[in-house]
Amino acid sequence: MCKKQEKDSALQETLNEKETETLQLVEDEDGSELCYCIYCGCYYIDNNPQFDAKKYNTDIASGELELFSEPTDEDSPDDEDYFWGCPECETDEYLIDV
Repeated sequence: MCKKQEKDSALQETLNEKETETLQLVEDEDGSELCYCIYCGCYYIDNNPQFDAKKYNTDIASGELELFSEPTDEDSPDDEDYFWGCPECETDEYLIDV
């Protein structure tokens, strides 16, 4: 086997190991509601969960959502709008409820 094939084989082994190490959601009545960012691939504790959302063990979470603000449009009586977003991506665009 040439060096390139050895590197490719080692890389594939590493990828296969990572796939088997994927994080698992574990329901836990004492846990927290979670959301998932499809852009960065992280789970976060959901600070604004839907009513009756399932609770999960928080060991899988990378942290909590962060509160962000943005200027409102000119028709709004407020100066800023607030939203809970992914602390890595700084948006709520890619968040999904778990």
